Formats: sequence, structure tokens, C-alpha cells
Amino acid sequence: MEKRVVLWAGADMTDKKRHRNLRLANAFDNIISRGFIALVVALFIAAMIVILVAGAAYLVFNTNDEFSAVEAFWTAFAYTTNPQLPPFGELSDVVAFAVITFIIVVIGLILTSSLIGIITNALSDYYEGLQRGYSPVIEEGHFVIIGFNDMVNTLVDELTLAFPNKEHWCLVFIDDMINRKEMEQRLENYLGLPLKKFQKQQGCKIICRSGHPHNTEDLRRYAVDRARAVIINNYEDQLILKSLLAVSSLLRMSEYSQDPEKQPAIVCAFKDEQYAAAARCVGNERNLRVLSLSSTLADIIAKTCYQPGLSRIITDVFDFTGSEFYMKGFPTLTGRHFDEITTLFGSSVPIGICRQKPESSLGIEVIVNKPTGADPRHQKEEYEEQMTLRESDRIVFLAKGMSEVVLGAKEVSVQLSDDYTYGRHHSSRETNRILVLGYDESFDTTVLGLEGHYSRHASGLDDTNCYIKLVYRPKRESRVMASRLRFLDGEFAQGIRCAELDQSHGFNNAMEKIKDIQLGTTQIAYQCARQDYFELKLLESILLSGEDFNHIVVLSDLSSSKEDADTETLLTLLYLRAITESLKAGEYGETEIASFNITSEIQNVDNINLAYNEYVSDYIISWKFVASLQAQIATNKDLYELLRDILKSGRADIRLEPVTRFVNPQLIDSGGAVDLDVIAQLMRSVEEISEKRLLLGYMRNDGSYVLNPDRDSQGRRLVELGQEDSVIVLAND
Repeated sequence: MEKRVVLWAGADMTDKKRHRNLRLANAFDNIISRGFIALVVALFIAAMIVILVAGAAYLVFNTNDEFSAVEAFWTAFAYTTNPQLPPFGELSDVVAFAVITFIIVVIGLILTSSLIGIITNALSDYYEGLQRGYSPVIEEGHFVIIGFNDMVNTLVDELTLAFPNKEHWCLVFIDDMINRKEMEQRLENYLGLPLKKFQKQQGCKIICRSGHPHNTEDLRRYAVDRARAVIINNYEDQLILKSLLAVSSLLRMSEYSQDPEKQPAIVCAFKDEQYAAAARCVGNERNLRVLSLSSTLADIIAKTCYQPGLSRIITDVFDFTGSEFYMKGFPTLTGRHFDEITTLFGSSVPIGICRQKPESSLGIEVIVNKPTGADPRHQKEEYEEQMTLRESDRIVFLAKGMSEVVLGAKEVSVQLSDDYTYGRHHSSRETNRILVLGYDESFDTTVLGLEGHYSRHASGLDDTNCYIKLVYRPKRESRVMASRLRFLDGEFAQGIRCAELDQSHGFNNAMEKIKDIQLGTTQIAYQCARQDYFELKLLESILLSGEDFNHIVVLSDLSSSKEDADTETLLTLLYLRAITESLKAGEYGETEIASFNITSEIQNVDNINLAYNEYVSDYIISWKFVASLQAQIATNKDLYELLRDILKSGRADIRLEPVTRFVNPQLIDSGGAVDLDVIAQLMRSVEEISEKRLLLGYMRNDGSYVLNPDRDSQGRRLVELGQEDSVIVLAND
């Protein structure tokens, strides 16, 4: 019995010892977890304890009266911190001195090496933090780009062009997948010179930081709430929406939460319109600018189907190369009518008015060319009232730079004569027969965007003035059928009359296909077929079927990766070029087809040179175009309303109209120069408000064009044009 008690007592002592060791280990772990300062303090305390104990030991074993306490503690300090330091004296007992010195030297070496290791690790962590980009940003009024991908090249180019005079501006990149060093290396590879040299040349500052785009603390550390604009740059709609929610949450907690004017503009672009619609409900209405890639591309494609070559002009005005849009106030013009000032500016074209409107969601109203939605009974009175300049108004210009927006001295007095007439010489508008190869959801909006471009003049497939044939690959069938549901029963059904339904053309079930639809006053004959056109023979059979298409649209699948989608597009363009060359060489015998234009969508800008085809009239580089829009809106958030109006079909369209509509062909045939100022004033002086237009430039028959033409030394804009040439106008009738 007694033996058992002893055993249990030993076990209890073992448990206590183990518990004590665990407490010591836990205390040591807590010290380490507190970081650099805590470790240094702990080492300092340990060193002081060793010095005090060793100094006391020296005094205990001292038999030399000349060896004082100060000398004892200094000797302990010297051997603990650095054995090379000379001691004040030595003990008379040589053995005791050697033992004590050996012990404290060993302990001192351990403490010193630990301190060196701690400092080295701290410096390494600090250097790694700098390399990855964890340090905070103290800038204000900068541009923040959340997400680092190949779109940043376009964003850097556009923002650099937006500040040509070496104005100081700052750009901050934030990404959680790439560290600072890799971001800088990618930028240097694209720019072709060291980043420091580029910043010095452009007068800018570029900061790369690592941080999670969905973490509000990371966003706060990088001063997102103090930025001028935030561009959410990502290809995935889900990630864009999460970043948008994080930025919006941060802004609600910022010191400027009650002052929208001091908050940054938030610019983002979604591939799917559904995500774009959801994003508009996030909040921050006065500063949120949401773009939809699918609807934007659809609007451009619809315009190019109507007028080939237009995409180059639209792309030109929506980036910072050439002429772009600016806003500037001119209080001296208060009280004057907009129609009176269209030729008063030397190197810029006024296109509208930006007016404060607190009750609107954006706080402003942009009137482009003329007011829209006016009551027909009071249209003239409202036009006169709305187009009279007020003191706080800003005029919207198409110009080559803000420095070009200056008042000139020229006033044009239009004299109606046989040389300059309006509406007398209209060009004939032939039926457009459009072949669409491939499918994406943007196609639905493309069809709707054709409304207004064509006027109904008869009924029936043979007499309608727009015929669309969609040829899609079998793997797209489920999405095409979902599109048909949207037309028949969904969001597009209201206001669309389905004149005739058919179950043919490749559908293998009871799903009905639209054959002929009515959009307002526009009737569109519409057919679709399931066919894997990635074979030359099949594509030849489509084009040689006798349907005489005069426009071919090659759509890119936005749901696929950019490279996969572009590969499919490149293959299709190669086949189209081969067919065109075979036709020219007469390899199809006596078979003849109508000449056609091609609109091709490319997602990756690097593939544009690979996609070159002399028969393609319009290349639409989707992501590059959207990046240009984001950069423009970031520099001036009020441009959002303007750009949306111009892109949306039926609002304020950029169009090509024959010069013979405004100039008598006899003047052109005689070789006389056309005065663009007279045409510009003529467009504003007609009585019918619906016919008012703004002259932006001209396009020659060979496809070359000039926006915002320069004036000669006498302040005139005289141009020699041919009957096949066109003028570029802005109209919203």
C-alpha cells in the first residue's frame, strides 16, 4: 500500500513538471508571436539577467581587494556581449574566473546569435513586404486599378495620353495574385523602358501593391477612398461584383460618405448584362459607372451592319488618340443659343450641353445635339428653352485636347443656294442581308439595335429591308434556344410582334424559331441554322447559296477564354479570305455573289495583327475598347452619360451620310471645294427639329476619314469631296 502511494506521488510530480514545461513553452510562443519588438526586449532582459548573475558570481569568488563591483559587472557585460572587450581586472582564483567566463561567453554567443537572427528575419520580412508591395499608400486624388491583367496596357496608354503635358498624376495597381516586382516587370516589358525612366518622362507616379480586392482593410491601406477614380479591372463578372461591393462598403465608412462629390468614381465593365443590372443596385449612384460589354459590343456591331467602317470612327472618339470628348464652361456665352456657337471654336466641335440636375441619379443631364423625349405639341418651345446656354452649363466638345477648346472669331452666315441644299439629294438605301457566324448573348441586343436604322416599306421576307441569318455551331444550341425564349416570352417580348414562326433550320425539337419579327416600325426577316461552319466546304455552301449577303459578322464567344474565342475567329477569317480569293480567281466557275463587308470581333489586342484580312471593314477589339471607355470615364465621370447616349442605338448616333444630301452634285463635279462650316450651320438652321445634326468630319470613299478637321490660315474648313464620299454627323432622330 505504501508503495502505491509513492508511485502516485511520483506521477503527480511528473504531471506538475510537464504542466510547468507546457506553461513555459506557451509563454515562449506568446513572446515570439508578438513580433520583433517583443523578441528584442526579451533578449535584452535575458542579457541583463546573465550580466547581473555573472557579476554577482565574480564578486562572490573575488579575493582581490582591487577588483571592485563596477569591474565585476563590466567584466560580465564584456564577456556576455563581446568576448573581445577588455575586462577591468581578473579574479585571484583563476579556475573560478575561467569557469564563470566560459559560461557567460557561451550564453552571450547564444544571445548575440539570436539577436542577429531576429534582426535578419525582421529585415527579410520587411524587404519581402516591400517586394510584394504591402506598404500603405499616402497619395490622394490618384487613379486606382483593382486587378492586374493585359488590359492594364491599354489603361496605362490611355491615361498617359490624357495627361500629355507632364501633369502630375498617380496610378496605383492592386492585385492579390501578382506581387509588386512582377507587376513592375510586366509594365517595363510593355513600355520598353525602365519604370523609373517612364515615370520621369511622363511626370507620373506608378505604385504597385499586393492586396485582396475584396478586403476593405487592404483597400483602405491603399487609399482607395481618397482616390480620384477606381477602375475594377477583371474578366470574371463574379469577382468584379465582389470588388465593387468591397469598394462601396469602404466608401460608406469613409469621411466623405455624405459628400458624393469628394468620393471617387467607380468604373467597372461586366460581360453579362444581368451582372451589370445587379451592380447598378449596389448604391453610390452619383459615382458608380457600370458598363456592359455584351450590350456595348452589340450596339457597335448593329451600327457597323448598317454602315461599314463606322467602328473605326467610334473607336477613335472613345480613346485618347486623335479627337475625344471634353467638357468646359464658357460663362461669356450665357444666354446664347447652342445653334449659334457651333462654328465659334477654332479646333473643336461643340456637340452638346452638360447641365446640373440634382434630381437625376447622376446629378447631371447631358443634352447631345438636341433634347430627347420632348412633348411633340411643345417640342419647338422646349428645344429653344433647353438649348439656350445657362451660366453654370458646360459645353461638350469633340477636340484633340482641352487646350484646343478655345473661342474663335468666325461666325458663319448661311446663304441657302443651289450649291448647298438640304435633304434634296438622298442616297438610295438597299436591303441589308446580314450573315452572322457564331453566337453570343450580344447578338440579341444587336438585333434590337437595328431598330431605327431601317424603315419598314413592305411586308414579307422578300420585301423587308433587313434580313439576318444566324449560323451557329452545335455546341451553342442551348444558348441560342435560350435566346429565342427571351425573344418570344422574356424581356424582349414586349413591343416585338412575331409575324411568322418556323420550326425548321436545324432545330431538333418543338422549340420554335423566329422567322420574321417586327421591331417598332422596322421589320426584320430572321432565320437561323445549326451548322459547324469550321469546314471550308460548309462555309462555301453558305455563301454560295444565292442569298447574296452584303455583310458578314463574325462574333466572338465571350463565355470562352479570350485565346480560344480568338482562335475560332481567326480560323473563320482565314476561310472567308480563301473564299473571297477563290471568287476573284474564278475558281467557282460562273457563280457570282455580291460583294460583302466583314465585321470581326477580337478579344485580345495582341491578336489583331494575326487577324488581318483586307476584306474586313470593321475590327472590334472588345476588351481594348472597353478599357478605353473606362479610362475616359475615370478622367471625367460626367462623360458616362454622353458615352452611353452615343453608343446606344437610337439616342445620339454617329452616322455616315452622303455628302450629296447637303451639297449639290454639280458643285462637287466642278471640282469646287466644300465649306464644312456652311454645312455645319445648314444642319442647325433647318426648321424641323428632328432633322438637326452636328458635323463631326468626313470620310472618303477609300475608307480614310478626318474627325474635327483643322482650319486654314483664314479660319475656313474647305475640303474637296467626291459624290461617293460621306460626312460624319451626330444625329438622334
